Amino acid sequence: MPPEVKKVLLDHFQLVALFGTFVTWLAFKGSSSSALRLGRRLSLLAFFFFLYSYFRDYTPRLIAKFDIVEADIWFRRNFAMNKGTDWVEGFLYGASVTLFFGIVLAFSAMELTAKKKKS
Repeated sequence: MPPEVKKVLLDHFQLVALFGTFVTWLAFKGSSSSALRLGRRLSLLAFFFFLYSYFRDYTPRLIAKFDIVEADIWFRRNFAMNKGTDWVEGFLYGASVTLFFGIVLAFSAMELTAKKKKS
């Protein structure tokens, strides 16, 4: 592997691991073996871990970007009844947490309701 590719992969390890565990879960999704089902569930747990760390690291950066483009001013201008200093930041944090838990619940429901194939 060229050193440039290795550096890019190591610099963005979180994102590579996030999609790697997701692809592993998708690859094992159709398996009926109990060992592969266990591997599928472990890869889904690893996906949740990397997704959580991704949200934890990048949500404050995204909210800071919104401050740069003055999205909070747009919110305050269009929702003037809710004047305050940091309600927009709390709203954006709440939206990101809701999105994270929505993804976790959706994939968990897909995993738990998967029908077992008879061999």
